[in-house]
Amino acid sequence: MPPAIHSGQAAIPCGFGGHRGYIVVKTGESQRVLPNAVVQKFKVSSSGALIAATENSPKPVSLIVTGAGLARVEQYDLWMP
Repeated sequence: MPPAIHSGQAAIPCGFGGHRGYIVVKTGESQRVLPNAVVQKFKVSSSGALIAATENSPKPVSLIVTGAGLARVEQYDLWMP
Protein backbone atom coordinates (compact mmCIF):
# COMPACT_ATOMS: atom_id res chain seq x y z
CA MET A 1 0.00 0.00 0.00
CA PRO A 2 1.35 3.47 -0.81
CA PRO A 3 2.26 5.80 2.04
CA ALA A 4 -0.53 7.87 3.54
CA ILE A 5 -0.84 11.63 3.24
CA HIS A 6 -2.69 13.90 5.63
CA SER A 7 -5.22 16.16 3.98
CA GLY A 8 -8.27 17.63 5.62
CA GLN A 9 -9.31 15.52 8.58
CA ALA A 10 -8.10 12.01 7.65
CA ALA A 11 -5.06 10.07 6.47
CA ILE A 12 -5.59 8.58 3.00
CA PRO A 13 -3.43 6.63 0.53
CA CYS A 14 -1.38 8.76 -1.91
CA GLY A 15 -2.93 7.05 -4.92
CA PHE A 16 -6.30 8.59 -4.01
CA GLY A 17 -5.43 12.23 -4.61
CA GLY A 18 -2.79 14.33 -2.88
CA HIS A 19 0.14 14.15 -5.28
CA ARG A 20 -2.18 14.60 -8.31
CA GLY A 21 -3.16 18.10 -7.28
CA TYR A 22 -6.45 17.44 -5.51
CA ILE A 23 -7.40 18.68 -2.07
CA VAL A 24 -8.97 15.73 -0.26
CA VAL A 25 -11.36 16.36 2.64
CA LYS A 26 -13.26 13.72 4.58
CA THR A 27 -16.93 14.74 4.64
CA GLY A 28 -18.39 12.02 6.82
CA GLU A 29 -19.37 8.39 7.20
CA SER A 30 -22.41 6.44 6.10
CA GLN A 31 -23.58 2.86 5.78
CA ARG A 32 -24.01 0.84 2.62
CA VAL A 33 -26.15 -2.25 2.15
CA LEU A 34 -24.26 -5.28 0.77
CA PRO A 35 -26.89 -7.67 -0.63
CA ASN A 36 -25.06 -10.98 -0.05
CA ALA A 37 -22.82 -10.23 2.92
CA VAL A 38 -24.36 -12.65 5.43
CA VAL A 39 -24.32 -16.37 4.58
CA GLN A 40 -26.05 -18.98 6.75
CA LYS A 41 -25.71 -22.72 6.11
CA PHE A 42 -28.24 -25.27 7.35
CA LYS A 43 -28.42 -29.06 7.40
CA VAL A 44 -31.33 -31.42 7.98
CA SER A 45 -31.43 -33.10 11.39
CA SER A 46 -32.66 -36.66 11.99
CA SER A 47 -36.14 -35.27 12.76
CA GLY A 48 -36.23 -33.36 9.46
CA ALA A 49 -35.80 -29.91 11.00
CA LEU A 50 -33.25 -27.43 9.65
CA ILE A 51 -30.39 -26.71 12.06
CA ALA A 52 -27.32 -24.53 11.68
CA ALA A 53 -24.41 -26.36 10.08
CA THR A 54 -21.13 -26.52 12.01
CA GLU A 55 -17.65 -26.72 10.50
CA ASN A 56 -16.90 -30.27 11.69
CA SER A 57 -20.26 -31.77 10.80
CA PRO A 58 -20.09 -34.83 8.49
CA LYS A 59 -23.56 -34.14 7.05
CA PRO A 60 -23.76 -32.12 3.82
CA VAL A 61 -25.23 -28.62 3.79
CA SER A 62 -28.87 -28.77 2.69
CA LEU A 63 -29.72 -25.08 2.45
CA ILE A 64 -27.71 -21.89 2.03
CA VAL A 65 -29.44 -18.60 2.86
CA THR A 66 -27.86 -15.24 2.00
CA GLY A 67 -28.97 -11.93 3.42
CA ALA A 68 -28.07 -8.28 3.45
CA GLY A 69 -25.31 -6.86 5.62
CA LEU A 70 -24.12 -3.33 6.36
CA ALA A 71 -20.69 -1.84 5.71
CA ARG A 72 -19.37 1.45 7.07
CA VAL A 73 -18.25 3.81 4.28
CA GLU A 74 -16.03 6.88 4.61
CA GLN A 75 -16.94 9.72 2.23
CA TYR A 76 -14.48 12.22 0.76
CA ASP A 77 -14.67 15.37 -1.38
CA LEU A 78 -12.05 16.06 -4.04
CA TRP A 79 -11.37 19.72 -4.84
CA MET A 80 -9.13 21.27 -7.48
CA PRO A 81 -7.01 24.05 -5.97
